[in-house]
Amino acid sequence: MAIQPHRLDRVLGGEIVKMRSIGASAVVTMGLLAMSALPAQAAYPVSGFPALKTTWDGAAFGANLSVTWYGRNVGVTGTVANSVADDGLMATLCVTASGGADTQTECRSADNRSRGFNFVIDAPGTRGSYMTVEARLWVETTAGSMVAEGPSAVRYRPA
Repeated sequence: MAIQPHRLDRVLGGEIVKMRSIGASAVVTMGLLAMSALPAQAAYPVSGFPALKTTWDGAAFGANLSVTWYGRNVGVTGTVANSVADDGLMATLCVTASGGADTQTECRSADNRSRGFNFVIDAPGTRGSYMTVEARLWVETTAGSMVAEGPSAVRYRPA
């Protein structure tokens, strides 16, 4: 036969049960307070870029991106888009990371669609980090000839 809760109270005595439940809730409360006092995990700084847009021969081209500053490297996330289907033109976005004598460029293109991207530009060598990132948009033919240079923007590593 199982002991009923109201009988357990009589068997153990009301004061003992109450003290145990108060003690357990105090331990839980103290643990939660201690955890909330811990410092938050440091987030990497992110620099947003203005929307880069241009037109050529009635077609619209554009790119949106942001840069995350990881220690020495930079992460780049965004989209590049071409508004006209099957027009033989591509929107190309090139992102150049620079620091000291080190410069690296990564490009992404979209011919008749919007293309998302997410990549990291690793700093070469063992010293230094990237201090600036420049994004440049242009329009080129699918054969690779540039027909229109769009806007560019530069962001500097936050202090």
